[in-house]
Amino acid sequence: MYSTDLNTISYLDKLRLDEGIYIFRETLRDLAENDSEKAANLINEKNLRFSSLFLLKQEIEKNNLYSSLSILRQTALKVTEDILGRTTDNIEQLSNKRTTDIHSALIWIVQTGYYDDGLSDEFDEILDLACSLLIKTYRDKAVLPFIINMISTRYKNGRFIYDLVWVFFELRDRESLILIANLLNSAHQKDVELACKLLNFIPRINTRSSTNYQCFINWFNENYNFIYYTGESFNQTYNPKPYAVNIEAKYLCKAVPVDSEKRLLALTKAEHKLIDRFKKLSSNDKILLSSYSYFLYRQNPQLWKVWLHHPVTEQINIASSMSGGIL
Repeated sequence: MYSTDLNTISYLDKLRLDEGIYIFRETLRDLAENDSEKAANLINEKNLRFSSLFLLKQEIEKNNLYSSLSILRQTALKVTEDILGRTTDNIEQLSNKRTTDIHSALIWIVQTGYYDDGLSDEFDEILDLACSLLIKTYRDKAVLPFIINMISTRYKNGRFIYDLVWVFFELRDRESLILIANLLNSAHQKDVELACKLLNFIPRINTRSSTNYQCFINWFNENYNFIYYTGESFNQTYNPKPYAVNIEAKYLCKAVPVDSEKRLLALTKAEHKLIDRFKKLSSNDKILLSSYSYFLYRQNPQLWKVWLHHPVTEQINIASSMSGGIL
């Protein structure tokens, strides 16, 4: 999805990849002693990756190059320092500042750093916290493809993914599920396995199916307005279901906010009565009626209003006789 062509990266990045980290650091050290301005310009180079800045942070400090760096590079180093400081105060300050400079630095850290995910535990910690800040503090959707890429890579390599998965879902955005569903079309079985694991709340999606993606599309289009975030995560349960369908809302054909704390609001007395009797039904009947109700609502709103106020046994009989291909 994103090019890794060496022509698109900086001189320092090429040097690190071609010669190794030791020579890479030695080169900058020697250059800084003879021409500090040139050394700073190389670090400020547009195509530099965050991983190179991360590996050079000690040399930058030792050679007093910090003040010669761009605001973006300075802020990225400060963010790195705050995260690695591992204090609650540091992280809270990053969360509360909400400045354009910090936002830009976080974006640059993730967009250029995800290439080198796995470089070290500290490096991965910075990537994870940067992703978390972009999601939780800035509500920045642009970071989602990078997060999915890192989750996929880590899963294939048998590395820990739960914290990053939690960050991804914490955006509380229905559209984000499409990025996971795209993995169902991957040629890599591990990607398909991962997608099935993360989308386990959707019926008929499993690693043995060849129609997973179409099942997702059908479910997503059918239930979009009623999908809400549950907040469940792998840190709470082995088999979390981070999203669910509010079938009561679907039965009344009333869209709900995606946030789990806001379900069906401002119901009329008549709607409350409808929901009260709906709650007494079996799970299968609830699914049957909610699916048929939404189907009828889209086909013929006037007829739907009449059907909705039929006795519930009549609703079930009508829905049962017409439900082929709806559920």
